[in-house]
Amino acid sequence: MFQAPRPVSWLIGVALAATAASAQGVPVPLNYNFNGILHAGEAGMPDAPAGFRSISDRALDFRNGIPNDPILAGYQLVATAGVLDLVHLGNRNQVDAGNWMFDAVPDGDNIGIQPTWLASADQSGPQTTVLTNPIAVTPEMSLGFLYQISNGGGSFDVTITFQSGATVTDTLSGPDWYLGTFPGTGSVDIANPDQNLSLTEARVDVGAFAGDAVTQITFSNRSNTNGGVAIVACNYGVKASSTVVGKGCISEYASFYEQLDTAAFDLTNTDLTAVDTGAGYAVLVTPGFGPLPIGSLDPAGGTLLNLPDDGQLAAGTLGLTVGSNGWLALGGGNSNSGSPSVAALLGNPREGIYAWNNLQPNTMGQVVYEENPASGQARVTYDGVPAFNTPDLCHIQIDYNTITGGWTIRFGTVGFANPEDWLVGYSPAGASLDPGPTDISSAAVILTQRNDVPPLGLQATTDPVLGSYWDLRVTEIPPNTVFGVTIWGLSDPAILDLGYLGLPGCQLRADLDLVFGPWTPAGAAYSYNVQVPTNSALSGTVIYTQAATFAAPAVTPFGAITSNGVKGVLGTF
Repeated sequence: MFQAPRPVSWLIGVALAATAASAQGVPVPLNYNFNGILHAGEAGMPDAPAGFRSISDRALDFRNGIPNDPILAGYQLVATAGVLDLVHLGNRNQVDAGNWMFDAVPDGDNIGIQPTWLASADQSGPQTTVLTNPIAVTPEMSLGFLYQISNGGGSFDVTITFQSGATVTDTLSGPDWYLGTFPGTGSVDIANPDQNLSLTEARVDVGAFAGDAVTQITFSNRSNTNGGVAIVACNYGVKASSTVVGKGCISEYASFYEQLDTAAFDLTNTDLTAVDTGAGYAVLVTPGFGPLPIGSLDPAGGTLLNLPDDGQLAAGTLGLTVGSNGWLALGGGNSNSGSPSVAALLGNPREGIYAWNNLQPNTMGQVVYEENPASGQARVTYDGVPAFNTPDLCHIQIDYNTITGGWTIRFGTVGFANPEDWLVGYSPAGASLDPGPTDISSAAVILTQRNDVPPLGLQATTDPVLGSYWDLRVTEIPPNTVFGVTIWGLSDPAILDLGYLGLPGCQLRADLDLVFGPWTPAGAAYSYNVQVPTNSALSGTVIYTQAATFAAPAVTPFGAITSNGVKGVLGTF
């Protein structure tokens, strides 16, 4: 359900008292050098001395006015016939292999003469606009550009110069202009109605130069010298955004993992020994001596597994499956990939213990499986198995006890030229929550839980655009929740552990400027929103919000748990 829109007078008052930022939609007057958009009265006159010309064989068709399209909102495009209306980067006489070179004299075909407003057909060099009124830069500000690229698309550079002398250059790219959503013309300079054309929008972030001012904008270095670039509009302002900050509580995870670059592998001669505590695993990380001797579990020496590259085999009588790439699972069906993946580890259908890399047991070394059915103990040893296409021989051993649930990984030497990362850890069967990586070598004990418990979450479903609603959704609300509150603040106190208040492991990520509630959730989720005023002075304002829920019986001494925070930046796009 949705909560009724909240009063926002507090937001307006605080924001207007602060330094006002500039809203998106403030146009930047560019030094237009080409009349290349068709307006009313310009069609059918290719030889008009001061008339319309295409930058190639097509053009935007605005003879019926500028279209009502979201990408154009906030931009000011030229709507008048007979005037320059875009910045051209290219050479009309060379575009499309020179097929549209200007006629030397009027001849009545679809290619016009070089117009009087064009001193040189070669506009491929840098095209610069010097701003009469420099633009003061504020935090979160960006410059937006609308453009199209003919004859296959490509890229070009935009260089922004500041009053301090600093510059920033960004490369903007776009597809071929053909078959977009905007009315287009064909027939070169005659400009007959034709297929739609595209426009691309890109923005260059300049917030890092807050306090400086933009004085000059230069376009250069088009990548497609067989095409032309048409920059039709520029503006500046702030993009509305919603960003997660911090994390919610209280979370429990059944899995753990570490992904290590092969050159950074630091688990040589390390043992990971997991004890099932009933509530999860306690994994002890201790110095080791590498794999135990083959035959120390099965006096007969075990079974040599004929594993393929990137494959798996069922082994023994205890229901276990051995993967060629360094893992042991309680059954078949886990990923055979030679590229270790956190998503696969957490989503595999079978419980698994992983020392996962891209190994090649079919080329060298041996993989030996041993078991003692009476004790439920099983062991797989990767004895001198090389990493893919390297001479690096890996010595790894994995134990699992099907009665106690305990397991061990023993690392010997593995080499440091493996082409893939190592992925070391454990995950139960089926989809599991991602606990984030663990630095195994620096952990004396790693604790997991029997089941995953997701933390209270908060996500934005829209961004805080001026004149709209900022919609947010609280998720993973525990079933015994009685009520909740929402918190609003103009700063993030970044208190990472509220244990001193009786909320261990919980964070505060929004100042308590306003607290709304109580509200009653309907199930595991609750939605709320706030109306953002239409006021350009609010653009760039930063707001933080967070949720807290109270349960019976209480989960924490304080009685509440908190979600992650969400940082909202107000803007008009």
